[in-house]
Amino acid sequence: GQLNIIEGAGVHKQDLKRYRNYLVYQIEHANIQVYLKKAPLKEELKGYDVVILALGAIPFVPNIKGIHQKHIHNYIQGYRDNQKMGDKIVIIGGGSIGVELAVELSEKGKTVSIIEKSDELAAASNLLYKAGLKEALKDLPIQLFMNADVTCIHENNVEFMQNDELHQIPFDDVIIAC
Repeated sequence: GQLNIIEGAGVHKQDLKRYRNYLVYQIEHANIQVYLKKAPLKEELKGYDVVILALGAIPFVPNIKGIHQKHIHNYIQGYRDNQKMGDKIVIIGGGSIGVELAVELSEKGKTVSIIEKSDELAAASNLLYKAGLKEALKDLPIQLFMNADVTCIHENNVEFMQNDELHQIPFDDVIIAC
């Protein structure tokens, strides 16, 4: 299911789109039975040596006051529906997904801020990937707030603590990518 976000994504996801198309081609040309959005019946599973259940994932929703408002989106909605969002975007989470999404939105002309809890962007990513993200960020006007903890999402601003100081960033939409 996560590979479906590439339909709304821009040029940075073309490799992933080619990979998804490759997987679809391989499955179509192999002796593999695929059930989408339907559980197979018990008798349909007889005779198989292996059954793989790919149930998908649900985006994480952190416990932040005000997170369940209409202008708060998960990262899947961020990729899929960003053309419907306003010009000022705050992304909560500076992992690889948050940074990639920030780059894409900034290149589309959005004003983007990232609020990251740690002191490193894309901390779980490999060294070469991080270097590529840093290079992509270098020439973009993306505002970064590192070592920052979001305390509340108000109607039109995100409140966070950084260096023992309370800050607020105005937004049109917020994307949760943590």
